[in-house]
Amino acid sequence: MKRMLIILIAVMILINGCSNQTIQQASETLEQEDKVISSEDEVVAKEPFEMVLVLEDFPEGWEQLQRFETTKSDINEKGIKLGWKKGYVSELSLIKPVTYKEFGIVHAVSIYPIENVKEAINLESDENTTIEILTDPEIVEGNKAYKITTKNEGSKDFVDYAIYFYKGNVVEKLTAYGDFIDYEFLKEMTKKAEKKMVLDITERQDKPYEIRRYFLDSGDSIVVDKKTVELINVGSGGEIIVNVNGDIETISSGNKRNVGELAITNRETFYDSLDQSNSAAVVLISKGNENNINSESIQARQSSYKTFNGVGYKATERFYLNEGLIRFNLRHDGSSNFAVQLLEDKTGRYESLLVNKIGKSEGSKAIRVSRPGYYLLNIEADGAWFIEVN
Repeated sequence: MKRMLIILIAVMILINGCSNQTIQQASETLEQEDKVISSEDEVVAKEPFEMVLVLEDFPEGWEQLQRFETTKSDINEKGIKLGWKKGYVSELSLIKPVTYKEFGIVHAVSIYPIENVKEAINLESDENTTIEILTDPEIVEGNKAYKITTKNEGSKDFVDYAIYFYKGNVVEKLTAYGDFIDYEFLKEMTKKAEKKMVLDITERQDKPYEIRRYFLDSGDSIVVDKKTVELINVGSGGEIIVNVNGDIETISSGNKRNVGELAITNRETFYDSLDQSNSAAVVLISKGNENNINSESIQARQSSYKTFNGVGYKATERFYLNEGLIRFNLRHDGSSNFAVQLLEDKTGRYESLLVNKIGKSEGSKAIRVSRPGYYLLNIEADGAWFIEVN
């Protein structure tokens, strides 16, 4: 049809005595109009937050670290030049075992002018980063995979793997990082991400509350949602004391508390027994409708992952366990007896002996909890110890 229109215009122009240049201009105009129409047809109608992978998209054993709407300050110079419009980021991590090894995935969804999406997925090396193009993962048409090595002065370089793809005006990037990286799992999650781009707006989603991850030294403070959050102290048992605009709360390891209209999760702590000012914590802070989560769902999340650490004899703070199989990972760096008992919080009733060994030890034990509720650990040790509950 377009070719017939061009021929018709050419005939009309020849009849009216116009030049070949006019014919060419008319042809280019029609082609440009055709491009505009097809581009608009390809625009994805979903919002970025509706397309990112979230906890429900992952198998058991993962946790949501961050999810937030990106702003221009989060975008590099190239992205700004290419006309980045808006975006959303979701970060999830495999719950770390006792060995502290880590594996996480960051999923970023961005909206660009449709004519710039192909350029947005092209990466180039610079003085600090080496880009290696990997074989085509063959997930979607036009996808690209990279191995990204970033210099880390004085330590081992960071190595990440990333898969980029686009559709219409949407560019997506899934980056895998950590001590061990399952590239096949990254490709599997990329396939899931591609399916979430499908145009289906019959049921629009409400924008979820944002979650941000922060690393704070003892005494540090930050501003979140116009509220000042201060990490007052880190305890030897993994608990932290936080202050949000004068509202002070203690949060035990792995737990979440609402403090000053913010939901704060104590994800991980680093305790220095010689100088407590060197202690630090990783916290997840969210806002919005977090208060709508009922206590049962909070208990279920809390029971999936707990950590305790200390030196010598100690009874931990109470923690909630669901009914079912629970695994305890335990490590001791002392030279004498290391014994850990699981006790019921209310009655002090003995539930299980998790370990009873002499000297340095590292291992795990799984037990079946018959009654959901609050429990605590009684530790006998002469050295530093670490316990993880899964």
